[in-house]
Amino acid sequence: MSEQQAVLIPELVELIARDLRNQDLTVCVRVNRNWHQGFIHVLHKNIHVYDFDFYSTDSGSGFPSRAVKLRPTASDVGYGGSRVYKYGHFVKSITVFNVRSLKYLGESCTNLNQVIINTTPPRPYPNRPVASVDQKFWRDVFRKASLETVDIWADLITRNPVLTYVRIDLTNVHQGFEKISERLGRLDNLKEVYLYGPKQRDVVEITLDHCSNIAMFGCGSTIVLGPQCKSSELGQPTKIRTLNLQWAPLTPALLANMIYRCPELEYIILPTESTNPSFLSLLANAIRASKCRTTISRLDFTGINSFILENKGFKSLVDTCEALSKLLIFGGTDFPPEMYLSDTLLNRLMEFRFRNISHSREDYGKVLAILKLCPKLRVFELTSVAVDVDEFLDIVPACTATLQRLVINFKCAFPGLTETDVWESERSKKQDVIFDFLSNFGTLEELTLNNDSMDCGRSKFPFVIDDTSLMILRSLPLKNMSVSGRKIEASEF
Repeated sequence: MSEQQAVLIPELVELIARDLRNQDLTVCVRVNRNWHQGFIHVLHKNIHVYDFDFYSTDSGSGFPSRAVKLRPTASDVGYGGSRVYKYGHFVKSITVFNVRSLKYLGESCTNLNQVIINTTPPRPYPNRPVASVDQKFWRDVFRKASLETVDIWADLITRNPVLTYVRIDLTNVHQGFEKISERLGRLDNLKEVYLYGPKQRDVVEITLDHCSNIAMFGCGSTIVLGPQCKSSELGQPTKIRTLNLQWAPLTPALLANMIYRCPELEYIILPTESTNPSFLSLLANAIRASKCRTTISRLDFTGINSFILENKGFKSLVDTCEALSKLLIFGGTDFPPEMYLSDTLLNRLMEFRFRNISHSREDYGKVLAILKLCPKLRVFELTSVAVDVDEFLDIVPACTATLQRLVINFKCAFPGLTETDVWESERSKKQDVIFDFLSNFGTLEELTLNNDSMDCGRSKFPFVIDDTSLMILRSLPLKNMSVSGRKIEASEF
């Protein structure tokens, strides 16, 4: 088989393209006609671009280019500016930073599964304007307020009946969202909806009314959403299992209504407003009055501190969720579990994740008690937190027969050791003790040690992976291992 024929085999092309960047795929489609035919659909399958017109001055689709003053650079992934409409039927997933870019996909774009609009691209982002004058130009373009946004979304949804996920930027939509929501409600395969920056206070109720069969709903807003007074009409129940409310300030009336309408709810990402103890109490009461009190299995908290923990709202909420087995806490203080979690919850807890968001250097050793109090624990992750090695080694874990994933950062001081050979001897002995301790977790499949580039106050423990360490770890059923940022291949242990 010749090389020219090989690139026409879809399975082979997919295998090759798996390790190529979009810029590399651009080179492939420019080799010759066979290569173009083989790789053009892969290039357009998943599009992630700032704006189709950012570099291109082409106006082949009939839409005038907005970027006539910008020159092409090496970052251009070759979508051809507005010419992308020629290959719109290949696009399965698209992420852009201007909703008007969707117009350039053309009438042939009918196979989309996922659409994401994000007006705040991450930094650094390769395909975004750098000069301040260019940034102002594009901000003005993106922020033009009109009903055009509603029409673009409505048309795109109608043309793509297989959509499963949408992230809709409503920053400039002050009215007309009902049209978008009604079109979304017609989609049989839609699973996830996330609304960003809505200006209509009733967008949540509208979405739940039209999209009652979705599995995940999320919302992020800068205004308080929902009615001030509780309505006598609660609405029909939905099949939503996940609520992402991290950046959504809600009125108590809307919160209670949402919980009531989600009787199959399993997972809640709580808003930053959960730092208010009264909010946690309101949520606990809403869950207690709903069927989801027996189905919620995971809660994610943001901004938890000692004041919140010592308030009855936190404990009331976690105790109300009768099936709760997974906790994620973004906090700014140590978390002694025996003080805030009931024995019943500790006995059924299967996943515990803690991330420090305070950047403080205080000790976080008390959170290690989770390992000795939770006999069914499968996942234990500490991120942006460093615990003392000796405190870890003093733990008598109850989860040695269940723990499958461990992520932890160690710190350790060797006071008075100035001679290099003496220091290395003590370090080596301590490392062997650590790995001997870890070998007790007979079900451990994933192990990550010291993967954070954080300042631990005292020295981060200096792991050195050698044959002795690997020999100790061979007794574990490890599938993935990372130490100090270095990924250890399965073939090494």
